[in-house]
Amino acid sequence: MKLSKRLQLIADVISKYKQGSVLADIGSDHGYLPCYLVKNKIITCAYACDVAQGPLDSAKETIKQYGLEDKVFALLGNGLNPILDREVDMISIAGMGSYLISEILEEHREYLRNVKLMFLQANANNDHLRKYLFANDWIIIDEQMVKDAGHIYEVMVVTARQNKAITYNRKDEEFGPILINNQTPLFKEKWQKQYQVYEKIQKYAKQEHSYEGKSYSCHFNAGAAFSPHDGTTYSKLRRNCEIALQHSKHYAYGKLTLYNQDIADKRNQTLRVLHALKESINNNFENFSLVFQPKVTSSYHALTGFEALIRWNHQDFPSHRPWFLYSQMLEESGDIIQLGDWIFEQAIIKLKDFSRYDKDINMSINVSYLQLMDDKFVDFIKEKVTLHQVNPYHIIIELTETSIAKNNELIVNKIQQLRQFWYANCNG
Repeated sequence: MKLSKRLQLIADVISKYKQGSVLADIGSDHGYLPCYLVKNKIITCAYACDVAQGPLDSAKETIKQYGLEDKVFALLGNGLNPILDREVDMISIAGMGSYLISEILEEHREYLRNVKLMFLQANANNDHLRKYLFANDWIIIDEQMVKDAGHIYEVMVVTARQNKAITYNRKDEEFGPILINNQTPLFKEKWQKQYQVYEKIQKYAKQEHSYEGKSYSCHFNAGAAFSPHDGTTYSKLRRNCEIALQHSKHYAYGKLTLYNQDIADKRNQTLRVLHALKESINNNFENFSLVFQPKVTSSYHALTGFEALIRWNHQDFPSHRPWFLYSQMLEESGDIIQLGDWIFEQAIIKLKDFSRYDKDINMSINVSYLQLMDDKFVDFIKEKVTLHQVNPYHIIIELTETSIAKNNELIVNKIQQLRQFWYANCNG
């Protein structure tokens, strides 16, 4: 009897690791695996189980063909149900999705306490199956790969975890604790294929798509790091992938970014700057100041108002650096709300001062989209305008294009609320 490469690998690991002599093959289909194992005297007895009558009939034919009617028994039923009244030493489940395998195991956890070994082969989402096993006190003692008909399969040898000190992390779930250590050519081929899938998605995403008569385009970003050059531990590789991803989002729109030292240095510098910005905010806005850029008519060269502009003068960082680079950092961290509130209040205090010399002077104040998204934004504006007794007619709130794009409906609602307050309180 000749098996496929996939089934042959399962048979080989069963032969190598077997404990006991009775095996139940769940989802047996044609019954090739249990018949092969019994015929080659690897085990003495087997159950070929399937939920559908058609595959079960095929298994019966295979059993009859090799004269194994007294050693291999075809059973109809879902999951482990056909063997609940029988004693088995080992269980094999192959050719299914990982979610289905997990469900089968979860349904009869008590029965599995008496099973010595499981041989599992999921067709996809192996990380989900590993996560389930690790969370339920199973341990993978071996895991091997095979390429069959153009697809790479992973076969797990699983037993109960006796040593509770053994722990697993996300790397073990994603790649397999045995496979990641060995990194066979098939392992590398599989993950290279994953990268090729990414490239195909990227190519497709760049194309223009249409829906209900409208054209759309989309993109995504990705970051990657490679062992051992970029790290030898999962945590370090993951961190470096995240650094590369952040760089891709900011500087390589719609592309894959590979981690390198220059990116790391740039990221570290960004973190140092962000830390200093946060310190300045928390220390009563130390090192921050406002400058006021005059606004003059082009025809009469008459002064109409000012635009409030923030400046950050920190001894460790260049004062000439464009503010929008700092504002991007603060928007990502969420600290722009606190700073933005301070800017608004300082600007209207200055407006009140300017109004003593020219009651028609205006003050333009930039507002971040995060401020607009804040539920307290409108109430804050009302409170500060009332507190400092400034005429809202002379306050101009400037919104960036980004603000409008984030949530148009919400922005319009906030603007309408402010407009009503403006009209109700202006005296100009």
